[in-house]
Amino acid sequence: MKSIIFLFVALIGSVCFSSSKILSYRYGNQITGSILLIYDDGALVHYERTCCPPRTDHIEEKPLDAISLSYLLHLIAGASKGEQISYSAGTSGNGSSAGTLTAFSSQGNQINIRTIEFDSLNGSPQPVQKNSTPEAREIEEVVFSIVKQKMKL
Repeated sequence: MKSIIFLFVALIGSVCFSSSKILSYRYGNQITGSILLIYDDGALVHYERTCCPPRTDHIEEKPLDAISLSYLLHLIAGASKGEQISYSAGTSGNGSSAGTLTAFSSQGNQINIRTIEFDSLNGSPQPVQKNSTPEAREIEEVVFSIVKQKMKL
């Protein structure tokens, strides 16, 4: 039920704007999680899922200013040239977090910045794919400065 509410909240955020999404971050586990969406007009949609009692909170964020937005678009363009690196980040199990950080080019193409998958077999490796560019690391820094649930690096 909690994940259905989290998904519903995320869907509402993604249809509330007529502008195009340039960045999507979704990361968490069964108890906690973060969603951050950034649009090409600088608007941010941010949700944090917490426990005890379980709830999803909408976090008000100021839009990016023109300079910050322009720099983020520059980083996305740089990340679009990156190769994907694959590795394992520890082991999966109950409570393991998984998610994606995806950017979108001006043409709408998806650019994986980092994806951490969840393997349902306890103790099996947790696959990670990340973008190789320094711009991708800077994009992560921008996102991690905003959200509570940060991806394992």
